[in-house]
Amino acid sequence: ILLASLQQELMPQHMFPFDTLNKLVAELFDADLSNLEIATKLFAPENLEVAKALRKRHENELDFTKEAQNMRDCTRDMQKYGVEPSLVRIPRVVDDICTQNVLAMEYLEGVSLSDAIQQEQDRVAKALGKQDGDELKKVLASRMREHFENGGGAGSGGMNMLG
Repeated sequence: ILLASLQQELMPQHMFPFDTLNKLVAELFDADLSNLEIATKLFAPENLEVAKALRKRHENELDFTKEAQNMRDCTRDMQKYGVEPSLVRIPRVVDDICTQNVLAMEYLEGVSLSDAIQQEQDRVAKALGKQDGDELKKVLASRMREHFENGGGAGSGGMNMLG
């Protein structure tokens, strides 16, 4: 969206198009998490704090005002350590139009984080004689599965992942 008054491109993230749907999703999450907490109390009470932490995390995910604050906090922390904007760019939040259901941020051109990770995996894979990152992941997953299926684990003498 290009807003003339802001003179910048924005990337809005709508949780869902309608407030009633947002409310329904929140209610469904609440019901599911309540059921999880009940089951945890009955069958694994030692894990109740984990279930409560899941609830808190999902509640935060359903509120884009909290996500906007997380982005501001992350930007501040990355700047504090000299990483942003020299190595990483974090889109700036456009507070004027953010709500609990809409997160608006500036649009950043460039390589996405997921593409950069894939490129780095491909580079490492080729350096190890593999075709690409996908082949390397398959080899590593296969070797790990083989290692643990054969009784491997901590203290079992290590494993040769790539050889």
